[in-house]
Amino acid sequence: MPPGFTATIPNPIAYPTLNATYTATVNDGSTTVSDNVSVTVNTMPVIPDVPAGPDTVNLNVVTYTDYTISPVAGATSYSWLLLPTSAGVISGYGTTGTVTWNPGFLGLAMVKVLAMNICGESNYSPIKYTLADNVTGLGEIGPNSVVLYPNPNNGTSFIRSARAIDKVVIRDMVGRTIDVIDHPSAGYRYHSILMNGSNFVQIYGSDFNFTRKVVVQKGK
Repeated sequence: MPPGFTATIPNPIAYPTLNATYTATVNDGSTTVSDNVSVTVNTMPVIPDVPAGPDTVNLNVVTYTDYTISPVAGATSYSWLLLPTSAGVISGYGTTGTVTWNPGFLGLAMVKVLAMNICGESNYSPIKYTLADNVTGLGEIGPNSVVLYPNPNNGTSFIRSARAIDKVVIRDMVGRTIDVIDHPSAGYRYHSILMNGSNFVQIYGSDFNFTRKVVVQKGK
């Protein structure tokens, strides 16, 4: 039995933290009988890593998106969560969660997951952010016709476009709008607008719109 645990009362209760063997001994005044039972302790699962998945999805062409994690030791199942709920629904009980997107949703979606076993559940993983957009016109202008450079950068970035740009919207990782620039000039210079970390720059033209992710590493 676990070190230090003894009981002489009926129906004793123990809470072992390690695998243990319990011995019960009964004496009726003339005869003593003993028996053993082994208890295996399952530990609570640890917190999963941040799910792997896309930074952006184009709902004009994408309906489903898979998010994956590495297996968590001791976990027997997983529970996935997609926020906001208006973004769509997420399904799956294993290491892959599949989002079925709401085609009318535009904005920043958050995906996280927790691990479970018969002892309980972990806390949720760090959040995976995905910006859902509805991109049109990429086939006409080409994937490299609008470029933000350098990327990564130290907080200063330039935009180059083969087509006229009507508007640029800059958002941070949680979807807050940092700035909106109407009709930026050629070679527009973004300085001290981009936040440290990941930024999403949405670019709109007369017949196209899409998103570029820009990584800022200030002070490096």
